[in-house]
Amino acid sequence: MEIQVRIRTKTPVILPCTGDASDLTETQEFFSGSVLRGILARQFIGKQKLDDDAHEDEVFRKLFFGDLRFVHAYPYDPQNDARAMILPLSLQRSKDGTRIKDLLQSAPEPNFKGVKGFAMIVEGEIHPVDVQKSIRFHMSRTDLKREDGTERLAGKSQDGGIYNYEAIAAGQDFLGYIYGSLQSLNALLEHIEESTFSCYVGRSKYTQYGLCEVTLGEPQPVQRIAAPSGNTVYLRMETPFIPHGGTPGDVASMLTEITDRLNAAYGKIFAKTEEIDNFVGVWGLRRPRETALAAGTVFAVEKEGGWQDATAVLNELCRSGVGRRRAEGFGQLRIWTCDDLRWGMPRQMTCDGRESISEKT
Repeated sequence: MEIQVRIRTKTPVILPCTGDASDLTETQEFFSGSVLRGILARQFIGKQKLDDDAHEDEVFRKLFFGDLRFVHAYPYDPQNDARAMILPLSLQRSKDGTRIKDLLQSAPEPNFKGVKGFAMIVEGEIHPVDVQKSIRFHMSRTDLKREDGTERLAGKSQDGGIYNYEAIAAGQDFLGYIYGSLQSLNALLEHIEESTFSCYVGRSKYTQYGLCEVTLGEPQPVQRIAAPSGNTVYLRMETPFIPHGGTPGDVASMLTEITDRLNAAYGKIFAKTEEIDNFVGVWGLRRPRETALAAGTVFAVEKEGGWQDATAVLNELCRSGVGRRRAEGFGQLRIWTCDDLRWGMPRQMTCDGRESISEKT
């Protein structure tokens, strides 16, 4: 079963990118499963008044560290009920924009180039998605230490503490999922108590950043995958995949965990790796950095005799996930097909009229 989780930004939101340490703090363009789990865990703790003893609560441990999968909230268009995806790395577009080619199924041709980033597929058309962002300038002041208030009067930092925040603009929608049994999903809703609530997320929350509105849907059955025809299936990484084994950077060895579960062999692979790290506020520390196969990685899986006997395993991998940190939404797989897709016009996320990154700030 699944619950849809809709997040609407009410003020600009800063979700720092991996390893960001420059004067410009860049933001991610989505809410990761780790962030989504943190939002709901904080709401659970607050409603049940667990404070610092949440780890001792059996229901809390069962839901947030076992039974449920909190999957990344990607950009969402409520008018078309369309959620964005990260485009497969095998996808190419002709320079004149008239043709789409998938290198999993055809050979390379001149005058085609790769496409990347977020896109929504609506009525057979691929629409690239542009998340609205803004850049805000800040300076550190030490007037609390300077009784004369000279820094505030001068409008500058005498210690040189100048920095910029890139933020997701207010008024945009993102859609994520929670997967689990009906019993576990109902337990989560019961303990959170509210289907719609406000929260603060990301850097500099509780000041001028990070206010979001979260809306939880009702549990619904997950759409099941029918037995694929033929011997070859194309799989796409919906979220990054952190394998239990394999050599970091060696894509074939990293995929072994998946092909072994399916008792199949991999064919063509289009992949890239990325580094995963995040800051855990409860610990006040960063997690160790790990190498993952990036979302958008796509590969062929070939099985002699077809997929009739492996459909149940395929369904389990696609929603339960594979690899490490599955509770945070990592390792989500999806079936990929590029039949009869066309390139559509780019779509800019709607927002509340605040400035975008392209405007003067």
